[in-house]
Amino acid sequence: MTNPAAIEGNLVELMLEFFRTDNAIISYKALSSNNNDREYVRFGRRGNEQIPMVFKTVADFIQANAIEPVEDTLHYEVMCNRLVREGLLFLMGYRNLGMFYLGQYVSHDYKIDIAEYGGYTMFMKGFKFIRDYFAESVVPIEIIYKNPKEFIGGQGTAFYIGKGRFVTAKHVIRDSRLFKLKVKGDVHRVNRIILDNNANFDFAILEVSPSDVEGLPFLRLAEGQVLEEIIAMGYPRINNVKGDPLITSSGQIVGTSEVSNRSSMHIVNCKIKGGHSGGPIVNRFGQAVGIITNDELSDNQEASFGLTIPVNKLTSLLKSRDRVERNVQKEDEWNKVDIGIY
Repeated sequence: MTNPAAIEGNLVELMLEFFRTDNAIISYKALSSNNNDREYVRFGRRGNEQIPMVFKTVADFIQANAIEPVEDTLHYEVMCNRLVREGLLFLMGYRNLGMFYLGQYVSHDYKIDIAEYGGYTMFMKGFKFIRDYFAESVVPIEIIYKNPKEFIGGQGTAFYIGKGRFVTAKHVIRDSRLFKLKVKGDVHRVNRIILDNNANFDFAILEVSPSDVEGLPFLRLAEGQVLEEIIAMGYPRINNVKGDPLITSSGQIVGTSEVSNRSSMHIVNCKIKGGHSGGPIVNRFGQAVGIITNDELSDNQEASFGLTIPVNKLTSLLKSRDRVERNVQKEDEWNKVDIGIY
């Protein structure tokens, strides 16, 4: 028997996988003529023929996973009800198990790529869980414009997308003389910077040695939708605050628009400030759907709205061979690069 605690960590993924459309139907022929399930049969159609269908319940989930004790049936039924409320499961009817009824469920839109990294669990646990999970993967960039010993010019943000690659807003490093990338409080050497050939795209990829960030959780990329709930994560400068606190605000993608001859940008209504630039916009599945760039907004607009770059442009850059690459020099513990007109 399997202890329930052994599957709790990825319970949501296990349930959605179990109830996926191609696995959720029990063969009608497998039911005995005395089985109460026959009273709760739904019918589908194959051409002109009616096909009897009985959908699985949490009792089938418990049996399939050899979970003990069976008394925890209510716990799993409650989880299914939560998944129904969130639109991840559909209630197809009920089955009579003698002492009580259990819902029959189907997961019609189960996506393996989301399940593989625990995205459905993130969806159910909420933004606080997502923020904490990726807290070390969203990192500050310190920048200076003059002598490192005299003046720290500002700060930006970057986030980790795997394979030693961090994403930031291009203007964060373009406008600086030197910059530092800090991961878990340690300064990391940037070996190379990758830019899009289109100078209007305000994002850049910073490459470090993958071994330097081994085990660091990375954000997957996904297309954002208008009215999708999101959080913005980053490191704005805050006066009289010690250290570099990660600041997170919540909101929605509220629109799309072209800005200054660029292609479509997302407009978000979460609170963001200049130091957020380069940080991620993250959806409820823990996916990065945008890159924060706030340089086009006036002071009045900035209080209510921010601009983000949809990550489809970043995805195209990762696949493209027509891109600009710049090697990075070292000046003490600082990174130095001239990205030119890009």
